[in-house]
Amino acid sequence: MLVLSAGGWIGALLVAMPPAVVFPLAVGVFLLCASGLWIEEIRRWCFLLGSLMVGVCLGVRMNLHLPIASHQPGDMPAWLDGTIRQVLSSSGSRMSCIIEGTLDPKFLPPQHNLRLVVYAEPPPVSPSELLGRRAVATVDVRIPRRRELPYGISEWQTVAPYSAELIAYAKRGTFAILEAEPAAQNWIARLGRMLLRTTDSIFADAHSRTLARALILGDRSLLDRQTRQLFSRTGTAHILSVSGFHVGVVAALLALISTIVRDRRVRFALFVAGVWLYVLLTGAQPPAIRAGAAATLGAALLLAQRWIPPLHAVALVLWVMIAIEPNLLVSVSFQLSAAAVLGIVTIGSPLYQRWKALLRSRLLQWIATSTALTLGATLATAPLVAYYFGVVPVISLVANIAVVPLASAFIIAGIVSIGAGVISFGIGRFYASVAGLLAQWMLSVIEQVAQLDWSLAGPLLVPLSSGAVLAAWYILRSTSWRHMIFRFGAATIALALLWAVLECIWQLPSQRELTNGAIAVEFRGKEAALITLKRGLSGTSSLAKEIADYCILQRRSRVYIRAATPEALPLARSIARRLEQSCTTDIITR
Repeated sequence: MLVLSAGGWIGALLVAMPPAVVFPLAVGVFLLCASGLWIEEIRRWCFLLGSLMVGVCLGVRMNLHLPIASHQPGDMPAWLDGTIRQVLSSSGSRMSCIIEGTLDPKFLPPQHNLRLVVYAEPPPVSPSELLGRRAVATVDVRIPRRRELPYGISEWQTVAPYSAELIAYAKRGTFAILEAEPAAQNWIARLGRMLLRTTDSIFADAHSRTLARALILGDRSLLDRQTRQLFSRTGTAHILSVSGFHVGVVAALLALISTIVRDRRVRFALFVAGVWLYVLLTGAQPPAIRAGAAATLGAALLLAQRWIPPLHAVALVLWVMIAIEPNLLVSVSFQLSAAAVLGIVTIGSPLYQRWKALLRSRLLQWIATSTALTLGATLATAPLVAYYFGVVPVISLVANIAVVPLASAFIIAGIVSIGAGVISFGIGRFYASVAGLLAQWMLSVIEQVAQLDWSLAGPLLVPLSSGAVLAAWYILRSTSWRHMIFRFGAATIALALLWAVLECIWQLPSQRELTNGAIAVEFRGKEAALITLKRGLSGTSSLAKEIADYCILQRRSRVYIRAATPEALPLARSIARRLEQSCTTDIITR
């Protein structure tokens, strides 16, 4: 069913028929197939065709909701009046948020009920107090950019999961909050703000307070750039956002607390209510929703005393999430989360079962569990990490094994301290001091690990890491140790041949055109690169950084920058300045 749904989804994306025709037709065929399931003779064909139509419906919905994107979009001045739905990040000089409301462009009719990603100066209000407030601003608006270089996350991938259509930059001094108090919100939002205020009051240390807001309540708006980069370099950035790991810790805590209730159905209801309350309090991000659905499914199977293979359960949860919101497929967060879970189920769990048979000590078994699950998740996400970021931090294996236990203890201590802080400030401050100590240990470990620069980079990383994933899956399906040794040798030879072929292809001259042909990047051999700037462009700062980072990731020792026109010289100098610490650069003006 999942394979046919995927086929239907891909077909709907490729077929150029109007959605107004395809969607009703697919729904009608699906309803006919659903009614045909009661007829024994055609039940199988109805099931297969119905699964295909489900995929077609998902593809049509995705076509309707994906934002329009371009390689070099232009800006348009406009007036924005809307409500802040979500604060994505906030620093001392810049804030990004989701605003839903009316956009009045200068040269087009007003557009109502639009969702935009807005970048503006942060107002003198806590980010948690901005939700639901009315905001107005004079903005420069444009459609999202598509990715042009072979790495990085495109803007349209960033805005699509939030159902946003445009990106807006508020002009300095024009972003204003009109309402002194938040608009009427539901009780979950009010409870979330109350818990954030409690967290701010009981945590004395700024770092502990920021980590508690991020790891426990899902508010990452106060995380500084240095902390984000520290976790990113060590491959532990997933700890900073509420995901399956955090929901799993909370679910384990709820399962332990609910054991005081004897009735299994009441215990199940309390467990499910607690898990989904936590998911909603933390913003209902895709990884948290996936983990909440998995926890609910597991609890339901335990209540019914049934068992299904873990891979089937994961596939079912992912399929339901995509059916509800097809745009999740382009979300990098969802892709990494799904790949990590599939890696744990298909690689980590079988690897642990083989290691467990050789170990007798509980401590060694616990270490083997952490190592196997971390290895499975890291290996499965390596192709995506290499594709989007151009580098795979191998040190993440060590970092996750060392940091995850501390993060788990910090989350539990933080939940206890926040709960106690709601009742009594003194008791909450006492427990928060314990959580603060754990936060200091966690940051200290990450800082020490970050000094070990163990990472892989290069243009061959994506195909080789993909081959490594297939090789690991192939080896772990062995029926005996002798069979495993044979498969390990065969997989090693296959990866070596793949590397040799790709190495030969990589040495051939290659050229890539950017920004609608305005820039050409040509690689020759392993060391040299020629960047030709055919005309001047706006937004040179971000473009220069992208091109320089791309050359650095390709490990080029000499880069020639040719400016074909005088207007292209500022961009050429900007690229050269960013590359001067990494390689030798020459600017050619003739």
